[in-house]
Amino acid sequence: MSSQTKLNPILISGAGPTGLVLAISLLKQGVPVRLIDKESNYRVGFKGSGIMPRSLELYNLLGLLPKVQALSGGQRPRKTYLSNGEFAVNDMTEFMDNTPDRPFINPVMFAQDRHEATLREHLEKTFGLSVELNTELVSFEQYDRGVKARLVKKAPDGEGVEEVFDTPYLVGADGAHSIVRKQLGLSFLGGEEFDTTVVVGDIWAKGLDYTYWHTWGDRRSGMVTMRAFETNDGRFNFVCGGKEVDTAVTGGSREGFIKTFQKISGRTDIEFGELIWLSVFTPTVRMADKFSEGRVFVVGDACHIHSPMGGQGLNTGIQDAFNLGWKLGLVHKGFAPPRLLDSYSLERAPVVAAMLDKTTELTKTAYGLSTFKPGTIRGVERGFELRQFGVNYRGSAIVVDDFAVENVSVDPYRSGDDDALLAGDRAPDAPGLRNGDSETSLFKLFGSTFHTVLVFGGAAAAACLDSYPKDLIKVLNMVPQGSSASGDVYIDSLGYAYKHYDVVARGVQFVVVRPDGVIGALTKSEEGLLKYFKELLV
Repeated sequence: MSSQTKLNPILISGAGPTGLVLAISLLKQGVPVRLIDKESNYRVGFKGSGIMPRSLELYNLLGLLPKVQALSGGQRPRKTYLSNGEFAVNDMTEFMDNTPDRPFINPVMFAQDRHEATLREHLEKTFGLSVELNTELVSFEQYDRGVKARLVKKAPDGEGVEEVFDTPYLVGADGAHSIVRKQLGLSFLGGEEFDTTVVVGDIWAKGLDYTYWHTWGDRRSGMVTMRAFETNDGRFNFVCGGKEVDTAVTGGSREGFIKTFQKISGRTDIEFGELIWLSVFTPTVRMADKFSEGRVFVVGDACHIHSPMGGQGLNTGIQDAFNLGWKLGLVHKGFAPPRLLDSYSLERAPVVAAMLDKTTELTKTAYGLSTFKPGTIRGVERGFELRQFGVNYRGSAIVVDDFAVENVSVDPYRSGDDDALLAGDRAPDAPGLRNGDSETSLFKLFGSTFHTVLVFGGAAAAACLDSYPKDLIKVLNMVPQGSSASGDVYIDSLGYAYKHYDVVARGVQFVVVRPDGVIGALTKSEEGLLKYFKELLV
């Protein structure tokens, strides 16, 4: 193993949720970071507000979940106003009871500007790192041992001050118009461009119930929706579109939006206040042909854009950051070979491609471009797969699985939620683990800075891993209720660990859980366990 020496900061360009999560992931591993953003002020707006359960699990790994849960709110039911004066109420996403393997099963709503502020606060208070605003990456060059980045920092007088910054790795989290992606020469392959333009924004308003996501009109001719921020303080997010909506007028000013709102809804009793932001956009589907080149990477919207339908984009960016973060940390600290970084693009690209297909179909349905039938109330169904429990890396070159079946098709978005738990799937939780006088769960024992090895069935306590650094691998000896085993063991008092990992039926002895909460190895012998770490670590 390589000993850790003084590390140079990794440069992240773009301080949206993806860049912020990546920075936190790296800093937790002791990897220094420089985080820049070309904007002069932090962005405002509700925007990507749906936080999916898989993202909540990742925030649990980072220690951020309690804060996110305290500040966020539940998904609001849709209230659709009909032309006959009546209305119908339905849940956009079905509320479900948490289960032992999925303790955070429901999405939450968290305005993107508040979400980003929470991540920035954590960065500053925990790691002493602040986002460098007014700092733009304008070009870069790669060389054998790093990247030379040319930055321009705007001074208060508007003049730009140039700086050349040497970094071992550069990550572009710089959005759909990514300078990093463009200068890498990556293709941004175009999928579908929808024949619909939408006006979105936030505005202060009085006279609408905070409880619902209010919807008026018809998706084909003209529709407007309004939903309150989770803070219930008078701020509302709105979306307006349809073939008969003049988006130039509606999206041109506060007055233009109000006029269109009143025309579609028939409501003149709503008192509108200050307009917070307003934008016009056409949903577009694009994806980079690969997500890295040499020592430079792209994450989030820099490598994939799509319709916001289904709330997948921000969550997919967070997963990009998690997948890359633990690998980049190990390689930069000298504990893993550089080839590990190739798996970032290889694992994430199939997931992103599947996500684009799903959000494309949702958009077609929502705007009457597909199977939508005018007059229906239910509208757009959000399938369970949008909670992202099924996102998986089955078949990845860096996972080891003694139970995988060859030549079986894999859905990168849903297969991880079928009946067969395999390497590459999300690792399930298991409560009721007793260690001495304390009780805990797997989700409280997993972490974002180390691999967790679960040892089942009386197997040897993974002594073969003793040569690896103790802070990189945590070994947990799991024994069933009634076992006579003593020492540092976790008694599976409720049986969930043995059940969720299908230990008895398949003879599972070792499970390796990666720092991103994914099963890296599922084996019935020490041989498979060693194979995983020999390939992963140096």
